[in-house]
Amino acid sequence: MARIPMVREDDPTTPLEAREFLKRVEGGLGDVFNAVRLLAYQLQQANALIDFVRSVRYHNSLTPILTELAYPAASVTNRCHYQGLAKHFSVQHMIEICLNVGLAQITNRFNATFLSDVDDYILKANETAERPALA
Repeated sequence: MARIPMVREDDPTTPLEAREFLKRVEGGLGDVFNAVRLLAYQLQQANALIDFVRSVRYHNSLTPILTELAYPAASVTNRCHYQGLAKHFSVQHMIEICLNVGLAQITNRFNATFLSDVDDYILKANETAERPALA
């Protein structure tokens, strides 16, 4: 069971914009996955993510089988659970935290795959950062 309520098109309390979003996803992807129902709390990010998903999954040079295999392999490997967040954060904050963690995973995956150098701005910030004295 989800830690926050799923957004459902048949729920009379669901805002019209969220219902329209879910219908658009169903029309474009065929199914409305539970993650999408949770993202419907944040429509701006949800729309952007769905556009990104369509771009990555359907406009690439991989075969459909390879594209499909990559997703469950990553899902099984990550086993992320956000137990206890609801005690400290609102639904909106939990969605935003999850989106930011996912964004970090995307950029970290690029950096790890291509062994990119640390960005100059991070190196400069590290040089000027104040550090506590070691005991």
